[in-house]
Amino acid sequence: MPAAYGRRGGAPAPTRLGERLRAAGEESAEPWAAHEVAVRRHGRMRVEHPLTGELP
Repeated sequence: MPAAYGRRGGAPAPTRLGERLRAAGEESAEPWAAHEVAVRRHGRMRVEHPLTGELP
């Protein structure tokens, strides 16, 4: 379950995401159902886009 879903109590966007994950199959549905969520409070994330390279 994404942190946004937990914080917003079933807001439409995270609810739709959960529905799509459950519909995609067991591999996607299991982590959602397990409620394995952590909110990152520090640290940096590096994203490497296949066309544009590293994103800030």
